Amino acid sequence: MKDLINKFIAPRVIGVVGATESAGKFGCLAYRELKRRGYKLYPVNTSRKTIDGDNCFRSVFDLPPEVKNILIILPPVSTEKLVREITKSAIGMVWMQNGAASEEAVAICMSKGIDVIYGRCILMHARPVRSYHLLHRWWWLATGQDKIDNHIDYRKCAYGKVAK
Repeated sequence: MKDLINKFIAPRVIGVVGATESAGKFGCLAYRELKRRGYKLYPVNTSRKTIDGDNCFRSVFDLPPEVKNILIILPPVSTEKLVREITKSAIGMVWMQNGAASEEAVAICMSKGIDVIYGRCILMHARPVRSYHLLHRWWWLATGQDKIDNHIDYRKCAYGKVAK
């Protein structure tokens, strides 16, 4: 799992589907925090032209070729639709933020050879880890959550939930 997470965050270039400027939504918090941490972000949003001054892309097919990793911050049903599109793109890795994953979406990625991370909060791993995410990360490591294999029945994990 750790290798997969490092593979995702190492390039520091991420397409973000579900980014928003709506205060109080995780799509806003994650986008701003990742940007603050120095990541080069490409927001994908069909209803906005810009997010925090960054031009939005209408779909994953419109992203520049340097974007190989996608963070998904959507409801599970929307995630399933999106990963079907991603399988037809050059995207090689997907991170489904907590609450975005479904068994179907994960299965689609795995069946198409797309690396997938789910049940993990990107803000606990995208360095530098700050604020309460640092404490949460410490607890996660101290309790062995980092040893949970990403490819097991996720519903049995102690961290997060997957929609059916």
